[in-house]
Amino acid sequence: VTLPRLGAAAVSPDGALAVYPLTETDAASYKRTTALFVRSLSAARASSIRLDMGGTASSPAFGDDGWLYFLSDRGPGETDQVWRARVTANG
Repeated sequence: VTLPRLGAAAVSPDGALAVYPLTETDAASYKRTTALFVRSLSAARASSIRLDMGGTASSPAFGDDGWLYFLSDRGPGETDQVWRARVTANG
């Protein structure tokens, strides 16, 4: 049995957004894939939106500058590097 694994959330400096990693495992190959999701904290019924970071993404953290910093293998060589992105409640 494989179940999605929720990682630690990061909250934006203004308290409006939460970004969290979700790791899913393929039942046939046991290959793990981690993606980031964003959710508005200002709307009680807001849905989570999967962020397309161009590869697997993990370890989200907001900087004081409002940028989201995260690890991703999206670059050349497919090794984890630190990346940053602007994130809104709509992704």
